Amino acid sequence: MKSGQLVRLKVYGGEAVVMVVDANDLHVAVCKREEFEAAQREGRRPTSVGFPINDVIGLVSDTPT
Repeated sequence: MKSGQLVRLKVYGGEAVVMVVDANDLHVAVCKREEFEAAQREGRRPTSVGFPINDVIGLVSDTPT
């Protein structure tokens, strides 16, 4: 997974489609698309939340934005 890709993620109560900020073999940091785009415009790192990599259900978009 790469920064800017959309992924489907298991969350409390269901699933969410979110943007990848960073990922490694154990964890993925994600944020809402709006936060990702705002951070890009403002030249800052997106505010993100970490999840275990096993919570990723799959890629929605394999092309980083």
